Amino acid sequence: MMTAIFLIISWVFILFGLIGFYRFENIYMKILIAGKIDTVAFFSIIIGMIFHQGLSPESLKLFFILLFFLITNPLNSQFIGRSALVNGIPVKEGQPIQTSPVGEKAKE
Repeated sequence: MMTAIFLIISWVFILFGLIGFYRFENIYMKILIAGKIDTVAFFSIIIGMIFHQGLSPESLKLFFILLFFLITNPLNSQFIGRSALVNGIPVKEGQPIQTSPVGEKAKE
């Protein structure tokens, strides 16, 4: 029962995240939404799998996978956004490309 609830929660977050992904035109907002979809949906799916497994060595492994993902996924989104900024992708279309101080440090 709990497994089904967490899977439905993950599907709802994926659906709302996809709507938000197509609603926003800004590349940086799309990176933010994609990171949120990944984190929350993956969290819900893994928690559902842990409830399905019960107390077992597999549920402990799933917990460690979940912990690893919760630490690394926000960092991945931040790195992707930073690389877009360093490479001069404008925040809004039609806006002049500005070099950031971060980009200047990287070139030195």
